[in-house]
Amino acid sequence: MAAKFISANYKVAYAANAEVIHSHNLSLKQQYQRNKEIGIFLKKHKAALMNASEYGEGKRMVLYVMKHLFNDKQYAEILSFFFDCVARYCGNKVGKLG
Repeated sequence: MAAKFISANYKVAYAANAEVIHSHNLSLKQQYQRNKEIGIFLKKHKAALMNASEYGEGKRMVLYVMKHLFNDKQYAEILSFFFDCVARYCGNKVGKLG
């Protein structure tokens, strides 16, 4: 969405104090499939998205979540989060190959 605004000469602002609550509660198989579809979309719309990469933001999110899970000693959640990230990454890569 932001890419369309930018290409139409609008400005997009980052609001550090904005709060977003976002949850999917997907199985690993569902997470893989969802991110495979995202990879397909990103490949198909690469030009419209101005070759933007989601990996930098994804890496920041992973580091942020892992830091908080470690600090809170939520070791079972760390393992669950790791496998969730693997499913996301692999699905995205496979989708971009297709």
